[in-house]
Amino acid sequence: MNMKSKAIKESDRKDKVIRGLTIFAVILLGLVLHAHWLLATLPKEFECHFPPDLSRGGMVKVNEFQRHEVYAFAYNVYQQLNRCEQDCAVEFQNNIRKYGYFVTDSYRPQLMNLAKVKESDNRRKVRGISEYGAYSDSKVVPLGNNTWIVYLDVVERELIGGKVVRDAVMRYPLIVTKYDVNRDKNPWRLAIDGMKGQPKRLN
Repeated sequence: MNMKSKAIKESDRKDKVIRGLTIFAVILLGLVLHAHWLLATLPKEFECHFPPDLSRGGMVKVNEFQRHEVYAFAYNVYQQLNRCEQDCAVEFQNNIRKYGYFVTDSYRPQLMNLAKVKESDNRRKVRGISEYGAYSDSKVVPLGNNTWIVYLDVVERELIGGKVVRDAVMRYPLIVTKYDVNRDKNPWRLAIDGMKGQPKRLN
């Protein structure tokens, strides 16, 4: 009777061990399947936007535009659109066509119309655009829905025949919006969508 009782106890102990291992295996399998599902549903691409000053480190935000990035985009595109090396009457229109992917479909015709209106005034004119002042977050105002107003302060210097005809500091209230149309042509995924009010002369 003693032997039989010991055998039953041993059998029960083994059954409990087997049940425990079975439960553990099922939980482990569930975790593996869950991890596999998470990996399968992760985005294929991540975008990390770094702040301009990394001397003290910076927090990386994934898939989110930063103010400095929006500002850098606005300045670079505005400069390229308006810079002319020989004759603004021709180059301004060419710039609009060349950098057309960086402005919205609704704003591009307005720029072309402006280029035609100012064609005679721009004839033989050379124009340089440079940044005025330092960047600050206050120059980029979020409007929501991935749209911002960028207060762009620039020095505009225009010459005709080597003679300076204009030297002004201007503030342009540019509207910048998310514009994910063609990443090959526009990797910024941003576009200028006009101005919020009129430009203002600062100096």
